[in-house]
Amino acid sequence: MKTPPILVNFSKIKPELLLLNFKKYKIKDEFYIFYSGAAYDNFSNGMAGLIFETSGNSIWTFQNVDYPINSISSYSDSIVFAVGDSGYIVTNKDLQTNISKYYLNENKIHVFPNPSQNEIVIVYESEFIVGKEIEILNNLGQVVFHQKYSISEKMIVNIVEFPIGIYFIKVSDESGIIGIKKVTKT
Repeated sequence: MKTPPILVNFSKIKPELLLLNFKKYKIKDEFYIFYSGAAYDNFSNGMAGLIFETSGNSIWTFQNVDYPINSISSYSDSIVFAVGDSGYIVTNKDLQTNISKYYLNENKIHVFPNPSQNEIVIVYESEFIVGKEIEILNNLGQVVFHQKYSISEKMIVNIVEFPIGIYFIKVSDESGIIGIKKVTKT
């Protein structure tokens, strides 16, 4: 069996800075886990890719995966995404959006068109009053749009600059979340 080469590129560029696969990481007392990936034709055991992992020392572990890896990238010091050739995405962390199914089924909020490319219209069963807030969260739970509203029947939000993906529109007031709707940006 032919052993595949390890495709990891790292160097210490300053005493406090590590360059790993062309990304800079600050070196601290605590250890971070770094990842790298490789895509190959099928191995003899039926596996098609490798994911390498280290906790900042010189020892790298690896695991075979049953799909080729086209890209592996870190979102932060601890969240990593790997993308397979079919667009299949693997992450080492569950996506945290803090959205319960209860709120997703609320009918108080209406969003159209859905899916949308340019803008969305958000309508609430009653008027938006002082103290109501609208937040749009991406699939990582990050707020990409936030605004407080005074009296209005509807809101129009320009989403042209948003990357393609799934977003959650959250309406809340002083007492908490009123409702959440899912919208797709195409």
